[in-house]
Amino acid sequence: MTLFIYALTIAFTLISPELIHKVPTLNSSLLTRFGYLLGVALAIIAAYVIHEIYRRVENKKWGLTLILILFIIQIADQRSLFHAFNGTVPNASFYPKTKTISYLQKNMKPFEHVIADRGYLIAGTLGGYGLNDWYSHSFHSGAEKKILRQLVDVPFKTPASAMFSFSQVNLESPYIDYLAIKAIISTSCSEYIHISLWDNERPQQPSPNMPTNTLEQPFHIDKPIEINGITLKMATYGTEQASSDVALTLTKENEVIEKVIVPKDKIHDNIWVPFIFQKLLTLTEGNYTVSIKMLDTENPTALTIWANQNETKHKLRVNGKAEPLSLKMALTQEKKQNKKYKVLNLEPNIYIIENQHVKNGAYFLGTLNTQTPVNYMHVTTTQPSNTEIQIEYTGTEHGWVVLPMRNYPGWVASVNGKHVEINTFLDMLPAIKVNGKSTILLQYAPNYNRYTYLLAFIGLLVLLFSILKFRKKD
Repeated sequence: MTLFIYALTIAFTLISPELIHKVPTLNSSLLTRFGYLLGVALAIIAAYVIHEIYRRVENKKWGLTLILILFIIQIADQRSLFHAFNGTVPNASFYPKTKTISYLQKNMKPFEHVIADRGYLIAGTLGGYGLNDWYSHSFHSGAEKKILRQLVDVPFKTPASAMFSFSQVNLESPYIDYLAIKAIISTSCSEYIHISLWDNERPQQPSPNMPTNTLEQPFHIDKPIEINGITLKMATYGTEQASSDVALTLTKENEVIEKVIVPKDKIHDNIWVPFIFQKLLTLTEGNYTVSIKMLDTENPTALTIWANQNETKHKLRVNGKAEPLSLKMALTQEKKQNKKYKVLNLEPNIYIIENQHVKNGAYFLGTLNTQTPVNYMHVTTTQPSNTEIQIEYTGTEHGWVVLPMRNYPGWVASVNGKHVEINTFLDMLPAIKVNGKSTILLQYAPNYNRYTYLLAFIGLLVLLFSILKFRKKD
């Protein structure tokens, strides 16, 4: 009964999660806690069975010998047994090698990170290849989510998972350098950026088909903006391409401002199609309308534009009648080339946007604020093991040495042999104060390991005491 109550309490979090999370192996998911409790239950049953066997054996020496042999076999076979039933499988079983992945595995260093867009489904998929991803599936802290949301616009789809397109990534954000993001992997590296006039992540449906219907989308501009075109998310209903060229006309108060035609071989199913103007266009404050029309109306196959549902302000006009829809549409601007990025295209439709500013290891900051640029000069980082990091700072300036990794509890630091406190940068990265030339040593020595060893030692003493006690009684 005691075990049953304990199991219910832990498995279903009937007490404070903070207390449960302090216990090793219980600070993960409900499934992990269930497996742990099942293991405890089986261990208790096994102990009872072994005790009964020992009690019923007439020759106690042989009984004790049998129990010791079972313990030795269990200890020796523990590793192979674990891997047989609960171990990881080879990555090759799930993750195929590609030119892009091979390049990243060869060139990415331990303290460098990647970001992968929705072309790789949920963020963190590349972790299967041993690549670090800040957005990988986990319960991020509030401080961490605050930073990650400034780096990517609306990245999280659930409390633990992120999924986003390349257009949502802010390439000008200083956090890209602070978090040591070396590469952004995308399936659509466009030379343009898209500015949404409304929420394009709402539930969607196809707008009425063209050319049977005429589509007119009104919108309003609050302040002047320069654009190179307009982009629409179109659908060809499974056909390889559209059956007709499509014309987009932009008007302001019934006056035609611009007209552009996209060839049919550029329009495919469920993709964003850019309608690029011949020249840069400045939209001033006012009301505008976008009209879309198929040019070839003889035996055309159906073509449509995806639309957002539940529109109340900028309703789509279908054959002149307002409907509660708005087209999946965005204003398009030419992307200014940032010299710190290099774009690699090693295979079709996969792009690596490589950050030339990021170097492997720790970096120096004069002050812990986001106005200070990252400085890798005079900082050398080595990692002899997974639990030890050595940093040499040869500069003369006073400031902070920051490591681009999560500041997990358990890390301890020393500077020139003296124990020092670990501060944080951005409330998530370990930062160590330096006053000129310094040798920094970080070691991972979590306290809970001490408690685990102590509990194991106490358990061993109880076991030996029990064996001796029962032996005397017999």
